[in-house]
Order: sequence, then structure tokens, then C-alpha cells
Amino acid sequence: MVIMLFPVPEEEKEKAVQYLVDKIPVTTFIDVEKIIRQNGENWWLEHYFGFGMDVRNILRNGGFQWDGVELDELWVELVEAAVKKKFGTLLRRDVRVKFKMVMPFSLMGNMFP
Repeated sequence: MVIMLFPVPEEEKEKAVQYLVDKIPVTTFIDVEKIIRQNGENWWLEHYFGFGMDVRNILRNGGFQWDGVELDELWVELVEAAVKKKFGTLLRRDVRVKFKMVMPFSLMGNMFP
């Protein structure tokens, strides 16, 4: 079986980034930016199921009905673009040692404390 992936148009990605900027609390963006800065480009590995699933569900609930494989491929890119849009920059450290970080929040469970 061959799965055909069709690229998501840049315009749709931009809408998704703006949607995340509007929906995710600023405190969450602060935490995410810190984790990205500390852990480098592989920051998302430990957050795929918790935070990553929350982000994918937020996008689905927002009407972004992309294939699950596409969402798996895009959510990190979209979150990083949202952080960059929110703060004007995205600094990633080159990390050669794997850090053990636990995301201190869940978007769905603690969105508004």
C-alpha cells in the first residue's frame, strides 16, 4: 500500500500558525520557547505524545482536517513558526547531549489555570 501525501499549501500553514498563536496561552509559548532553546532541534521528541498530541488536536478542532500523517510531519514546524511569530525569533542551541525535559503542562488539561 502506498500512501500519497500532498503538500499542505504555505497559505494553509500560515493560517494554522496564526491559529496556534491565537489559541495557545502566552505562558505555554514561554515554556515551549525555553525547551526549544535548551534542547535544540530535537526538542519535540519527548513531547510528541503529550504536547504534540494537544497541538494536533487543537488544529483538528480548528478545522485543519489534514491527514494524520501530514499532521505528524507538520506539527513541529508549525509550533516553531508560532513561537517565532509570537516572540520575533527562535533560538535553538546545538545540543549534543540529550536532556531529560518534561513538559510542565498539557494544553488540553491546564490551558486556563
